[in-house]
Amino acid sequence: MSGTGETRTLSARILVVEDQETVREFVLTVLTKAGHQVAVAMDGAEAVAAVRDTAFDLVLMDVYMPVMDGLTATREIRALEGPHSKVPIIAISGDAQSTAAAGMDDHVFKPFRKVELLRKIDAWLDRRAARLPEKSEEAAFEEACELMGRAWAVRGLTKLRVQIDEAFGANSDVARDSAQLAGQAHALVSLAAILGFSTLSELCSTLEEACRSGDDARRPFEAAKAAASEARKVATGRIADP
Repeated sequence: MSGTGETRTLSARILVVEDQETVREFVLTVLTKAGHQVAVAMDGAEAVAAVRDTAFDLVLMDVYMPVMDGLTATREIRALEGPHSKVPIIAISGDAQSTAAAGMDDHVFKPFRKVELLRKIDAWLDRRAARLPEKSEEAAFEEACELMGRAWAVRGLTKLRVQIDEAFGANSDVARDSAQLAGQAHALVSLAAILGFSTLSELCSTLEEACRSGDDARRPFEAAKAAASEARKVATGRIADP
């Protein structure tokens, strides 16, 4: 990259592999507004086919997806013949050890925000990353509204409340199937961060990792449940606010 002496244009061809519609729309909009050409894939199998057929500058790959997960997709991409197998792949979930073992080049730890995502991409595309201050949760929500429009944000908040009720409703408990709870927590990680609920996002990420690793998930569950209750109240107020 920087060692080649080439001058990269401001626009890069990026493949986004993400099965969650709301997260995919957010990342697509962020990258498009940053000047990139973006293609999307819904799962790992679509990603492998896309990389086989198209020369991408970079791939953003979720790890936990149906049909084919990101780790399997990355291994298949690395097994391709020719230069397409060398495309930089940045994981957008999972843990650094397993993603590196699968052949991924870097990691965006959830929860991620617009600035963090672009900074990571800039580093891989040999552009200077902007040093911008961290935003408050309220400011992060306002940024999402400005970027995507209030109607989109309200739909996201409505979806967030549904996912909170599914994961942490009145009859929920940590004794359920760990894979189901991990999936529910995973669904909340990025959506909560995008909509300005960073605390909930971070606690759901901790809960997800506890469930997937087999650790005792009782304390992470209770912490995430308390944050979810507060986030639901805030989300309801934001939906009602004209």
